[in-house]
Amino acid sequence: MASAVKKMKPEEKSLADLIDKFELMIQHLSGTDLINLSETSKEWYKTIAYSPEAIQKIQLVIDEDWGHEFEFDDVKDSYRGYRSIKIKSLLRRRCQVLQTIIHFGDHLTHLSTSFDFHMEGYKLPMLKFLEFRLLNNSPMLEDGLLSSVTTLTKLEVSGSVILPQYVVACLHSNPDLETLIIEYCVEKVFSFMFTPINIKLKTLKVNKACFSFPNTNKFHDFVISQASTLEELKILNCEVTSLRLLLDSLNNLKCLTFSPCKGMVYDCLRFSTYSQLTDLNLIGVTAPVLDVLLLSFPNLYKLYIADPTIQMISSTFLLSEELREFNYAFVRGGDYTTADILELFFNEKERNHPKFSYKLQFIQQI
Repeated sequence: MASAVKKMKPEEKSLADLIDKFELMIQHLSGTDLINLSETSKEWYKTIAYSPEAIQKIQLVIDEDWGHEFEFDDVKDSYRGYRSIKIKSLLRRRCQVLQTIIHFGDHLTHLSTSFDFHMEGYKLPMLKFLEFRLLNNSPMLEDGLLSSVTTLTKLEVSGSVILPQYVVACLHSNPDLETLIIEYCVEKVFSFMFTPINIKLKTLKVNKACFSFPNTNKFHDFVISQASTLEELKILNCEVTSLRLLLDSLNNLKCLTFSPCKGMVYDCLRFSTYSQLTDLNLIGVTAPVLDVLLLSFPNLYKLYIADPTIQMISSTFLLSEELREFNYAFVRGGDYTTADILELFFNEKERNHPKFSYKLQFIQQI
């Protein structure tokens, strides 16, 4: 007699149907959504843990701020093959964390850390994104994380204790790098660029570009060497004349974030016309500089201004015919409201371009 086939309960069949369609659902779920879903049943936990697309969204966060000491044993036997690790604070268990990095290292694609580790010849062969924000009490190591990667597409480094020779060596070792972000150690890094670096960046962000000579020339040479591929440039604390020289060579640039060096006066400022640039973010600029930039970028689609004055806002609406999105923030506070800006905005646009529609919003920071 043939054995009876177990009939599924309606709720079990419904769960099985959902799991079958899970791969179609992933794109609509965040990492937090997936973690919450995985805690509803063993079936969901295993389904999510074994899905490469799902596990890519789930980050292992290591944080000892609240008195919890991290233990490698807590994660080593997990079904989840973590691809992303974030080390927020680490007071005692560095060896345990290093074991974790090495354990998941063959599949790790994202790593964010405020501490360096002796890698001792270990490599991270799949790592694409490294966010390296060293704290003042955490030294950079010669055989540390930067020496263990050759597949990066995005590197973010910051900290006053950064050793520039290791950063430059990492740039030479990662030819597929597309995004480079440097903060609080910018001049130190560019001072060590003695030979050309064979990378083709799409995005470069630096927070201090008022260099001492001759590092200004090294920085300019590096940026211009990326001209054929560079689409986004964030350059804070920069001389306007230096920016003009750079823009003349960056024919593919689409997005620019800029703030001038403090205390500098610009007379007889002149720019060429850069029709390819559509996205502009400005911090700490004056109304005369803004007017020159708006005339230089005739095809602006999106604009952000920190602490705009009414004069600056009025100029924006009058001079930017292609503008569709205006973002602003009052970093130092303002004596007028969003309603004031809206009234000015619609009055100017109805007078000059009545058929166009626009997006206007307040944002905290760029």
